[in-house]
Amino acid sequence: MPYWAWNGRMEPEKVREQIRRMTTQGVFGAYVFGFDGLRTPYLSDEWTRAMAAGLEESRKLGFALGFVTDYMWPQGDYRDIWNLEPPQSRIIRERPEFMRRRLKPVERVFDGPGPVEIDGLMKPILAVAGRLNPDGAFDEESLRLVTAAIASGGFRWSAPAGRWRVMVFCLEDHPMERLNVDLMNRDAVALYIERVLNEQYRRFKPYFGSVIPSAVSDHEGEIGYRIAWTDGLFDIFERAKGYRLEKYLPLLAFDGGRMTEKVRCDYMDVIAELYATNYWGQVSGWLQQRGVLLTGHEWEESLMASAAYQGDFMRCQRNMSMPGIDSLWNFAESPRHFKEAASVAHFMGKPFWVENQILQGRDSFISPEKMRYGTNLVALWGATQLTPWFGYSDTLTNFPPMWDWRQPFWKYFRHYADYARRLSFMNDSRHVAPVLLYHPLTTVWAHSDPVFDEKKWNYQRSMRLYHPEDPDTLHIDGFDWKNQAVETEDAYFELMNRLPASQWDFDVADDYFLQQASVGEGVIEIGGESFRAIVIPPVSTMRRAALAKIHEFWKQGGVVIATGRLPSISMDEGRADPEIARMVKEIFGAGAPGRAYFVGNDLGRVLALLEEHVAKDFRVVEGGGENLYYARREKDGSAAYFVVNNTPLARQAVVEVSGKGRPEKWNSEDGSRTPLFYSLKPGGMRVRLDLGPWEAFHVVFAPEPSAAQMGAVQVADTKAVVDLGRDDWEFRPLSDTVTVPYALAEDGNEEWLSGERRTVTEWLCLGPFEAPLHQAFVNAYGPETDGLQVLRDKSYVSTNGSTARWTACGEKGPAPSGYVAHLKLPGLRGGAGAAAYAATYVYASGARNVRLEISADAAKVWVNRNRVLSFHDMPASREDRSAFAHDMVVPLRAGWNEILLKLEFDRAQTAFYFRLADISGEPAKGLYYAFQPGPTPQSEAAPSQRRYRVDVPPGVTALRTPGGSLSPVTGPTMEVLAAGPVHKPLEFVSGVTRFHLGSWTGTGLRNYSGSAAYEKTFQAPAVPPGRRLVLDLGEVGVVAEVWLNGRRIGERVWKPFRFDVTAAVRPGANRLRIVVTNTEANARAVANHRGLLPNIRLNGLLGPVTLTPYDVIQKPLSEGGLQ
Repeated sequence: MPYWAWNGRMEPEKVREQIRRMTTQGVFGAYVFGFDGLRTPYLSDEWTRAMAAGLEESRKLGFALGFVTDYMWPQGDYRDIWNLEPPQSRIIRERPEFMRRRLKPVERVFDGPGPVEIDGLMKPILAVAGRLNPDGAFDEESLRLVTAAIASGGFRWSAPAGRWRVMVFCLEDHPMERLNVDLMNRDAVALYIERVLNEQYRRFKPYFGSVIPSAVSDHEGEIGYRIAWTDGLFDIFERAKGYRLEKYLPLLAFDGGRMTEKVRCDYMDVIAELYATNYWGQVSGWLQQRGVLLTGHEWEESLMASAAYQGDFMRCQRNMSMPGIDSLWNFAESPRHFKEAASVAHFMGKPFWVENQILQGRDSFISPEKMRYGTNLVALWGATQLTPWFGYSDTLTNFPPMWDWRQPFWKYFRHYADYARRLSFMNDSRHVAPVLLYHPLTTVWAHSDPVFDEKKWNYQRSMRLYHPEDPDTLHIDGFDWKNQAVETEDAYFELMNRLPASQWDFDVADDYFLQQASVGEGVIEIGGESFRAIVIPPVSTMRRAALAKIHEFWKQGGVVIATGRLPSISMDEGRADPEIARMVKEIFGAGAPGRAYFVGNDLGRVLALLEEHVAKDFRVVEGGGENLYYARREKDGSAAYFVVNNTPLARQAVVEVSGKGRPEKWNSEDGSRTPLFYSLKPGGMRVRLDLGPWEAFHVVFAPEPSAAQMGAVQVADTKAVVDLGRDDWEFRPLSDTVTVPYALAEDGNEEWLSGERRTVTEWLCLGPFEAPLHQAFVNAYGPETDGLQVLRDKSYVSTNGSTARWTACGEKGPAPSGYVAHLKLPGLRGGAGAAAYAATYVYASGARNVRLEISADAAKVWVNRNRVLSFHDMPASREDRSAFAHDMVVPLRAGWNEILLKLEFDRAQTAFYFRLADISGEPAKGLYYAFQPGPTPQSEAAPSQRRYRVDVPPGVTALRTPGGSLSPVTGPTMEVLAAGPVHKPLEFVSGVTRFHLGSWTGTGLRNYSGSAAYEKTFQAPAVPPGRRLVLDLGEVGVVAEVWLNGRRIGERVWKPFRFDVTAAVRPGANRLRIVVTNTEANARAVANHRGLLPNIRLNGLLGPVTLTPYDVIQKPLSEGGLQ
């Protein structure tokens, strides 16, 4: 079920039509996602009509239509961007007391005895003082509440002798970028449920639990930090932990002796429970009562992200009825994002949802092959439901690339849809793995002081993995806390990667699941899964109960392997806990009996110990195990091994497994079942695996037949291979025309031939004016205090105290790439609170209507002091392009017209796009722009001749000039005179020409997205009986369909691009037709996406194209075919 981003203006019939499109390609479900660019207000009557049409059409077609639980993300706000005044949360407008808040500490360090004074405090609610030791840590015994010293917005206290730190905690509204509501507050979430979910239930009740089977909370919210707060926190904490938190608040950020780690863990535990149960648990429970599963995602990138943003990732997952994550780019190259949520699903018997490969190909292209090799790994890590990226708008693409009908290969999409559906079906089964990896979150909690201290906060660390055939980089953003948490996370990450790379599958258990576990002789069981070894990353801190369970497992003969460091701190008692010390000594002490091993930082030793002491479920005995992965599942009483070749090369391997019966290859590509060659050995069954490039399939064990069976082996006759050659192919693009959007000008610059480039870049600018919580957009500054007059000589006092004056920004005329305006303002910090003004003047020779386009984060637009447009989108996804622009028709009067903008910027983004066009969107003629009005502009003289050079695309026969006439392409060069300036791509008429194999990217087809046909006649001998003739297309970008002698052979959407043509080939002359289809990335590679082109190599038919005869040999399945 893909995301279906609703953007633009929603039309019921278009909604119906797109659902029909999806079903034709095997997509039978989608999640409606109100997204940036939506022009139909969320949950309005217009929205309801579109949703009702979609639900009605879905019921007819057996289509599942879920929804995302808010407009954009994170969820819980009931976001309303159509209301221009902050807050844009309907929940906060109705109940301001539900605003997310924090405790912001104000601290002072001083030497006593003497008075301490702090003034200018905003909403102080408590104060704590503590004496400091010589090393700067708190003396725990000296901590004391001094809240009585707070009075009238200040603090006055007389300190005893010694060095002291005083911390006054102030209650502060603290919304994040797009989340205002306190989701730890159960009443706030209940109001959100009533206003958003229950409203949809009232409107669409008959569809809940049937047409609407599930919903997504695309979240990435956060509890708040430095310091997360909710009403009643101190009382809730006392009921949960048995002591008051107030006096110990300083220990969240600073060392204070024995209790330090305990206080941090207890605090994190309490807020994690509030957040997970009051948001995820409450929303999930409400939906589940109405037959709808809830999934979603949080920050799964690292243990430190988990602690900082939601407290406890696995606890959030347990509170979902369908655990889930987002897997962007090629994140599935590592199991790090997946294994925690997958383990929750495995232990609790729930489905596992993955937001799949969104943004993969952003820096190049997406193709069915990339979809497949990414999905192979997503399925390997356990996903049962996949959600890629579709969109509603025909022109606006948020977070490209899309996987939908905008792709030229959409007509072949069913291949991928069926493939992914079969993988999901097979994953709906019981997971089997030998290793349990301990989830060391308690240690990260214990060292979470950077979460509470801005001076220690660091989000600059990034771990990266690269895919061998994809320029898109896997970014795993992380933190550098410069303490034990980093060591723990790094080892945890490394263990997650090394285990499956060595064919050791695993699940992850946190303290909750360990406490649910039962221990037997040499095994530990959780939720129907049995494990024979526990691996522990470096830990400083554990719950006693967690270590006690590991101790019990060790006593029963289980294998325990610890890395890095062993715990000495407990969440129960703090530092130097004697009970922790006792268990550690018994398990790992010198001379201790049993099978427990401490390997320090030698993670390779972990793998060696597993090989030595644990029976391996999947062992590679021939062919090498690098980039060969497996996962075992049991379904309907049969074992199924999912095997993944994560390389672009074909390979053969012999593996030893524990299955019983006759092994079969279950191929999710076409649903086929093929017997595999095998032999029985003392260690288990050995099975031969022949895997193509990026291929993955299931090995399933069928009951042993009574009679021996034979299997086919194909042996290539390499001496008889025929190469059809690189040159002399008849070639034609299958579109009627080919457009060329760029030309090389005489000055050597590549020029974008688009009216979209003719923007207004000449502006006066004024600012910045800053205010918190988006108030700068509402407050009046500068010209808004002067009747909207642009007083060029007047200065204003900016909100930061500096002097603001109108200054000239931008450049004269449409430079080759300078179509975006930038406001260059001194001291502009940006980030949800910086506004500025921009003004320009437009001369029109006569009164006329024009189309105004503006793309910006937020804007108010005045034309001749009349406000014509206002919006406050603050989008997560925006480009300075026409497709992202708000547009409307506005009148211009004859003579000079004044245009005034007020803009708010986010994340220090100061660019915007502004264009005036004629009503059809073409460049408006007869308009002149200036920084200030002046004399009547003179008509521009006829421009001197400007020469452009373009590569004539292969497969074209004529150029249609801007005037509409056709100029035949008669040779390698041609010269054409245009009737005037060129403001749109050149258009060539398609036809058959001679061409060669190779990438289109280096030719005039570099921006062509679509299909093209290659044809050639070749000679072939008769094919003897028993032989097969295989056509191999070599490298293809990205899909190929083949005909031979007028007979359709088939289509391939990923490697290998091989076709059995035995039945169609004939002795003598044969006519071959190959249709190749590429991706939308080529057409998208203009303007801000121009950088895609160097990364698009697989584009067209690269070859070589060969014919290879094969002999088919029959061998016994058992023993005969292993060699």
